[in-house]
Amino acid sequence: MEFINNNTTSIVSVCFAQPHQYHHHACADSDEQPPKHNSPFYLTPWDRYFINSQNHTQKGLLFAKPCESDQFIIDSLLDRLKHSLSLTVTHFYPLAGRIRTIQHENENGNENLVSYYSFYVDCKDSPGVKFIHATSDLTISDIISAPDDIVPRSAIRKFFHDDRELVDLHKKSLVTITVTELVDGVFIGCSMNHIVADGNSFCHFFNMWSEIFQQALHHHHQHQPSTVDISRPPVLNPWFPDGQGRLIKVPFNYENQTTASSKLPDPLVNSSPNKYGVVITKIFYFSSETISKLKAKANAECINCNCTNNNNNIIISSFQSLSAFLWRSITRARNLPPHQINVFMLPVNNRSKLNTSSV
Repeated sequence: MEFINNNTTSIVSVCFAQPHQYHHHACADSDEQPPKHNSPFYLTPWDRYFINSQNHTQKGLLFAKPCESDQFIIDSLLDRLKHSLSLTVTHFYPLAGRIRTIQHENENGNENLVSYYSFYVDCKDSPGVKFIHATSDLTISDIISAPDDIVPRSAIRKFFHDDRELVDLHKKSLVTITVTELVDGVFIGCSMNHIVADGNSFCHFFNMWSEIFQQALHHHHQHQPSTVDISRPPVLNPWFPDGQGRLIKVPFNYENQTTASSKLPDPLVNSSPNKYGVVITKIFYFSSETISKLKAKANAECINCNCTNNNNNIIISSFQSLSAFLWRSITRARNLPPHQINVFMLPVNNRSKLNTSSV
């Protein structure tokens, strides 16, 4: 697979997609904008956890070009994707914003030079979702026919852009769409900052974009609508702890600063943004039958070890069995020393367990 290792991917153009209503008002030279696009979108305590982690959700779709080359015009596809994306971020407007900070007065005097910040998404004065058009000399078969150990991660990473090289989070696009034209196909990659959305919200956005794109196809020869209803509108009502309010102050202690007049560094400017290295994603499918077998095996081992509760009932669930299996497999694959602490985290979607009006 020499060709893959030497593939060339080039960026053709970069633009930004704003919420359609916002863009309409801006073009009309009017200061009046939809109220929701004017309001700051404050980050929850959990959102702020990802401020310096550079964590992104990245997924993409691979499509084949029509057999007849004259049936495919990349510029036409790009125009439809941009228009439908603009309509989509009208519903998901925080995704088009940028992270901003509010610095509060020092509440502890000058002893430790502690400064307090609040974080929010600026939905008004932001360029929008970054949209990149790129080309590659890869073919579809180069990607789907090669084993995982042959297709280099560097080739796949070129299908995604996340502003990771920027050290100033103020300037980073929260969502970047990259449309890469292959020799015989098109790859649409989406990179979304975990600060504003988790994996479930990522899929929600991607599916609604697809829904709007399909609706727009029916208006291909008609006037394109300025607004489109979607089947599952997002719930843009973040949860905050009771009594906290939305403007949560976060303390930052700057040990290198010695005087109150010293200019404090901005917490959104990170000099070493890639401290977590490359994140590798793998997808595994476990059928219900396989999980049942894992559960039975785990419980059998548990009984043999007398790992039962007071009622002598089996206590290993399907979730626990699968988690233990994954933890064992990953730990063995890493070849870690026995004494080294290994952390295994399982993100879950617990929306159904919470008040849905606040999720």
